[in-house]
Amino acid sequence: MSGFRARPYARALFDVFGDPRKAEAALPQLNALAQAVEAVPEFRIAMESPALPQERKTAILDEILSSIGIVEPIHRFAHVLQQHYRLKFAAEIARAFRDLVNRALGRVDARVEIPAPLPSGEQASLVEAMQKMTGAEILAEFVENTELLAGFRIQIGSRVFDASVDGQLKHLSRKAQQT
Repeated sequence: MSGFRARPYARALFDVFGDPRKAEAALPQLNALAQAVEAVPEFRIAMESPALPQERKTAILDEILSSIGIVEPIHRFAHVLQQHYRLKFAAEIARAFRDLVNRALGRVDARVEIPAPLPSGEQASLVEAMQKMTGAEILAEFVENTELLAGFRIQIGSRVFDASVDGQLKHLSRKAQQT
């Protein structure tokens, strides 16, 4: 990635809604926009091309937005991104926007790596423990990582909690090297 920062764009869009619940309702549309930009590289290239007149870019963008059901204010926001040659960063902006919405609603994303599928009861227990630890509602994504022998690894924001066998072995190895 270049030096692009998605958060100011996400913050500007978030402020348009004024209410985190209204912003949350717009997440599917913003994600659909990001997916459309990612899925069709030719579309992204056309939007960045100086050879294509601005009126033609606007018409193409309107057609795409209509076909995927994008309405105001995301529709207007997509045009702002296109006019400032930032449409290619739609996925990054969508992630930053989701983070702002979650933070405003007292939620935190967590990525939980597990060696094999966990029964839903165990997943719920793990989520409950994370919620007690953080004091926030946890939105957990459970991901299978076959490199883990046993245990789990949790990432909440920039913090990582490694309760895997691999993590414990690495910890013991570092401790042995220090002595």
